This record gives sequence, C-alpha cells and structure tokens, in this order.
Amino acid sequence: MSGGSAERPLSKIHLPALDAVRGLAIVVVLSHNLSIYVADRTLVDRLWQAFVSAGWVGVQLFFVLSGFLITGILVDDRKGPSFFRVFYVRRFLRIAPLYYAFLLLYFVIVPFFVPDAATPWREGIWYFLCLSNWSSLVYGIVGGVGHLWSLAVEEQFYLVWPWLVWRTRPRTIVLVCAAIVVGALAARVVFRALHFPDQWSYLSTCARADALAMGALVALAFRSAAWRPRLERAIRPVAVVSLASLLVLVAVTHGMNRNNALIQVVGYSVIGVGSAALVAEAARPRQ
Repeated sequence: MSGGSAERPLSKIHLPALDAVRGLAIVVVLSHNLSIYVADRTLVDRLWQAFVSAGWVGVQLFFVLSGFLITGILVDDRKGPSFFRVFYVRRFLRIAPLYYAFLLLYFVIVPFFVPDAATPWREGIWYFLCLSNWSSLVYGIVGGVGHLWSLAVEEQFYLVWPWLVWRTRPRTIVLVCAAIVVGALAARVVFRALHFPDQWSYLSTCARADALAMGALVALAFRSAAWRPRLERAIRPVAVVSLASLLVLVAVTHGMNRNNALIQVVGYSVIGVGSAALVAEAARPRQ
C-alpha cells in the first residue's frame, strides 16, 4: 500500500466536515453525561430519554475519529525530522496542561479545603498515569471524573501507536488494525462468556480499541491509490447496512443499553463500522 500521490498530505488539509463530526460527537456525549432525565409522561419525554440514554455511542465516534486523525498524521509525517519529538510534544501541549490542571484541582486543591472530598491516592494516581479506565474496573469510578476513562484509552493508544507506524509498512499496519478489530470483539465475547462485570467490555482498552483501529483503517485507505476509490464507493452502502443493523439491534434489545450483552458483543462493532463510514464520508473531498 502506498500513497501514490505527491499532493498535499490529507492531514494538512482542514476539512470542515470533520469538525462537524467532532461537534456531533461532543453534543451526543454531553447530552448523555449532563442531561437530567424527565418524567416518562409523553412521547416527547420518551424520545428524549431514549436519545440521552444512547448518547454513549458518541464515545465510539470519538474513538474512530481519533484513530483516523492520529494515524493520518503519523503516516504523513513518518519520514519527517524528529518524528517522535514533534508528535509527542504536540500531543502533550494539546491535552496535558488542561488535563493535569483539572486533576490537580480535583485531587489536590479541593481536598485541601474540603477534606471530605479527598480521594485515596491509590485510586487518584491512576488518573495522573492515564490509566483510569483500568483503575475504574478495580476500585470503581471516582465520582466527578468518571468521564476521563475514554481519554485514558486514547492516551494509551497515542503512547503505542506512533512506534508501530514508524517501524512498519502501511500494509502491515492494516493487518495489525484488522487483528485489533477481531481481538476487541473476541475480548468482549470472552468477558461476557466468563461473566465479567459489564464494565469490562465498556471500559477496558482491549475491548474498545477496535474503534480506534477502524479509524486507522480509513486513514490508511485514503492514502492508498488502490483502496481509496473502493472505500469511497463503499461508504454509503456500509452506512446503510450499519444503520439497518443497529435499528434491528435496538428493536431486539428494546433500546441502546450499553451494558446489554448483544449490544456489547455486536453493537459496539456495528456502531464502530457506522462511525467509520461517517468519518470517511466527512473526509471525502468535495468536487
């Protein structure tokens, strides 16, 4: 697989449609995390509750978008000078200042004035290490910062992925992505079969990394002269099939409960594929 073009790298082109996808994901996730459920009295009430309760799907869209953007940047810059330094410095400056300022406020400054708000360090330290999704499985989610689990998953991805992209050919990266997609599905199947708590399929990196890999696959396909036309032809059929499959799952499971067994095993993958189609459509150049 090769780029096959001397045109300006895709990661250097501002695509407003991707901003719209990011905005959609933000709105959906915020509606899920911040909305107050209303009384189930009218059809509008029930529709609103269904919408906000399903808002967790925005996280899957975020993961796909991150996999697409980060993989694109890495592939486009892999032969540039100071590959690792440039990437990690940019990631650090983009995320770390606000993230760690918030953690210091929550875990250090507020407890200094309000001792009852203190969190044991054996739990809080995991947030500073960007491993809070794993600590949540051991200690439980710390109130007020539980939403940071998805950022932890992305940071773990950022730590490992540049080294793989730098050391391997795009064709090999495709195989790795395919293995991650299959492996994440297998992990969710195993967790359900062994009766692990529902949160293992929702929070653990190994069970959610497939969405990141799907985004990476889209980024790689867009940079391949052979695969890009095929991807562009497949976007809408894949989107239609994904939406139809999701509607069937919603009907069978009577909703979009993120902890439902069928939603976790099959639905996460369906949502990931649909999100990949949406990202691909947003990234497709307009004539």
